[in-house]
Amino acid sequence: MKEQDLKILPFPRKVRLDGGFVQMRPYVKTPKGRIGSFIPEEGDREVKFLQNSALPPEGYRLTIYGKGVEISASAYAGFLYGAIVLDMLVKQFGTYLPCLYIEDEPMAAHRGTQVCYAQINVKYREKWLKKHIVDLAKLRVNYLYLYLEWDYAFPSLPPLSGKEMMTPEDAREIVAFAKGYNIKIVPACNVLGHTSDFLAVQYLNDCKENMDGETNAKVSTARALCPNNPRANAIVFRALDDLIDAFQPEIIHIGGDEVEHIGGDKYCRAEAERLGRTGVLLSYFVKIRDYLQSRGVITGIWGDKLLSLSEENRYDGEKCEEKYLPKNLELLDDLRHGTIVYDWWYTGGSEKSIRFFSEKKFNVISAASVHGCMTSIPSFDQQLNIRALFIDALDYGVKGGLVCDWINGMGYHAEQAYFNFAAGAAMLWSGTDKDSFIVNCSREKFEKDSLFVRYGTTDTALIDYFHEAGDIYGKLLSLFPPDRKGVSIRKSVFYTDNPLMVYIKNITDLDGKLGEYEKSVRRISVLYKKAEKSCKDDGYFYALKVAAVAHGYILRAVSVMDKFYGYYDAAAKVQYTDGERFGEYLDLCARTLETLKGAYVPPIRFAAWMHENLGLEESSVYRLKGARKNLSKLIRFILRLKGNYRPLPAIARISDSLFGTDRDVWWKMRDYEWIEEEGEFKKYDVELGFYYERLDWSHIKEMEKNL
Repeated sequence: MKEQDLKILPFPRKVRLDGGFVQMRPYVKTPKGRIGSFIPEEGDREVKFLQNSALPPEGYRLTIYGKGVEISASAYAGFLYGAIVLDMLVKQFGTYLPCLYIEDEPMAAHRGTQVCYAQINVKYREKWLKKHIVDLAKLRVNYLYLYLEWDYAFPSLPPLSGKEMMTPEDAREIVAFAKGYNIKIVPACNVLGHTSDFLAVQYLNDCKENMDGETNAKVSTARALCPNNPRANAIVFRALDDLIDAFQPEIIHIGGDEVEHIGGDKYCRAEAERLGRTGVLLSYFVKIRDYLQSRGVITGIWGDKLLSLSEENRYDGEKCEEKYLPKNLELLDDLRHGTIVYDWWYTGGSEKSIRFFSEKKFNVISAASVHGCMTSIPSFDQQLNIRALFIDALDYGVKGGLVCDWINGMGYHAEQAYFNFAAGAAMLWSGTDKDSFIVNCSREKFEKDSLFVRYGTTDTALIDYFHEAGDIYGKLLSLFPPDRKGVSIRKSVFYTDNPLMVYIKNITDLDGKLGEYEKSVRRISVLYKKAEKSCKDDGYFYALKVAAVAHGYILRAVSVMDKFYGYYDAAAKVQYTDGERFGEYLDLCARTLETLKGAYVPPIRFAAWMHENLGLEESSVYRLKGARKNLSKLIRFILRLKGNYRPLPAIARISDSLFGTDRDVWWKMRDYEWIEEEGEFKKYDVELGFYYERLDWSHIKEMEKNL
């Protein structure tokens, strides 16, 4: 046996095999904290925990030899991690443990992950979050960010967060639970941008920062809090107090990214004239930082809007005006005290922005993403983007890293992104560089070890399933162009109640390739079933079926709809020449569509399970049920057309008019035929957005003079 045969994740920086095995069942008499979760209280060799103040706080030494097991550490975290590694060895070798010596400590001090509860508003499920915390502890993650925005039951505010959101009692419980696993909880509440859900109630309408061109706040479409509005500030400070009271946090992340507009309303114009828009933002962040600092809390902010002060701003290209730059740089220098800046970049390295923030003497955390929200299933390809970012982060010696999860919904949840979380965590613990995937761990070894640690199997069916379904340039996704091989696939299933939409969205890519697509879909279905049998299920394995469910539905729906299209097109060709065949073709259309009803069962079941167990939006269940109901409506409409009272409308036109709201600037084509329909099929069109004809005829003033 070689050192690399050990299935330890993250892999230790030093391992020495001393030869031979020893039969034993390690145990601990009185386990501290959560150590008892990994070492049982019954056995035949008591584990010795030895204090060694020379070791770093999270470092450990593990020795297995003829007389037993010793774990040396200077603090609880090191003892916990030693116990976790011992548990991994017991799971691999059972009661015959290899004699060895392990020496390990983290490369990065701050190793974070984030779970997103806001955006599509994920319901809080305590059972899953506790399970997830244990999974993260095994990966040596020591910070868990809960991205709440305002989806939290703030005691000082009216009940604006909705049902089944995290409460202060939930927060205290999860903070105490996580502490035993050496994980600190960081609440993330956006106090500027990304507040559209929060501001979509009349109670807060006067707290918005009006967008450019909006002169009346009564009908404002702004999606950000005003940084200088006294009422908005009071609400923010009360909310921060609520978070401090419940979480007792080291850090509160206050957001600050992607602010669409700032400095335009009556509270901000004067400051914007003096400091510029970036100055308004910096001044606000300093105000929030001062308040949190007075409460003993570190401020966390995203870095993208601050890059307007750098030589290159790749986020939105905006540059601070030269006249404001000196004062803005003073504010930036003030802000760095008591603040962590999170330099986020999700598709590769970030050397220039990390260098900028490091030169400005900020504490920096590099923020990557599992990118599950943008894919049909979390792609292992994203691990290379995470690696590129963390190579830059470790080269600059920043405080650490964060692997973010965003936009849980439409069939996706953070539970599906374990392998990408694990890759980022292992890179932060063990290190990564230009010569390795993870130091002391190849990409192939990482995949096999993470599979064993998480699912207790050496069968690679699950890894193969993720590659087949998620590799961007694999056989399956190569059938789709770049803009339709990601979240578009899940949206085809979970984000429409229009039964024709799945066909309209996908037939362009799959026309003439359905046979090839069917082979790939059958392949991932077989792999999932094989993985389901070989992997240990902790109650959430079913969540991984998302790719098999989505592609299975798309394959069935597009195949049936394409057959329906053939009959419908044939009916149109003979509509005015052969009435009997016209009716027969439409009957065939109806019978073909009837065969599709059963295809809705798997995605409905999946969406319902995801809502109940992981808190995903229940809307997906109702959308799918609505699509099935609308399929019956489509069948009724097709049979009605047998009356031959109008030209058969094009399929795309049926989709728009029968299952949507017809919108246009002036009129929708052939709208008269739809208003002349009866009952459930009668439709009319309405205005698409706003259309303004500018009536500035100042030239007629001169004409009038000559009359």
